[in-house]
Amino acid sequence: MNLKYLLIFGFFFLQSCALLDGTELEESFIHFEEPTVTALVEQGANTHKITDLWMEIDGDDLGVWPTDRTVPFLPENDPALLFIFAGIKNNGIQDNAVIYPFYDIKELNKSFVPQATDTMTLDFVYTDETVFSFVEDFEGAHLFTQNEEEDENSVLQVENINGNSVGVLNPHEEVPVISVSTSLDFTDIPMDGRAVYLELDYMTDIEFVVGLVAVQGENSVLIPKIVLVPTDEFNKIYIDFTPEVAQLQLGAYRVFFLAQSDGTDLENQKVYLDNVKLVHF
Repeated sequence: MNLKYLLIFGFFFLQSCALLDGTELEESFIHFEEPTVTALVEQGANTHKITDLWMEIDGDDLGVWPTDRTVPFLPENDPALLFIFAGIKNNGIQDNAVIYPFYDIKELNKSFVPQATDTMTLDFVYTDETVFSFVEDFEGAHLFTQNEEEDENSVLQVENINGNSVGVLNPHEEVPVISVSTSLDFTDIPMDGRAVYLELDYMTDIEFVVGLVAVQGENSVLIPKIVLVPTDEFNKIYIDFTPEVAQLQLGAYRVFFLAQSDGTDLENQKVYLDNVKLVHF
């Protein structure tokens, strides 16, 4: 028999044996609903913007999947070991998807039924290693009282929206620029490349700036990080300060917000802030 035909015959024979032995892999599915986050009281509100799930099965990378999707699996083991990581858009940039290091990793020993679809809602929590430098929800006295402008009227106010207190920056004709920072200098920020993030819920009529105030002795300098654009509903963002802190190598930092009147509509130039968290390892 021609060698080529012998090899082809052998291939199909082996495939047939695998089918008869029932060893072929069959797809199974999990539909992952929108995830949730459970935060302890001292960790602030449980708002989140987890956009992706990063997955592994038995050590094999399954890639990145948007939330609220049905994911196919080809498990080789029963049960299979799944690792699922919470993914975000770093600094709110759509094409900068990363694993958020402060949410725990979900480890699941899962038995699959071939061709069946399970439905699952993942509830993430902050890791035990997460350090909260501060959590600000603007209920009562708040941290953002340091005036970074020469104008004494450049202050953050507090308003009530649907029973919830929020911080408000409202630049106007008399006070065209409002720049405020935390009243405390935070000295616990790691400078060795460990992750440092600011979590922020915001809604805004105008563009505004978020950044750090780097403090060295009696001197300080504003380091702008990101400009956030208008949105007519509350959005959450995870702002990555890791590179700035690692590069500057200074001993203390404050977080600042800056809003400037655009001069076009003085009645609707407000920045609303809530659930501000500075977290690191």
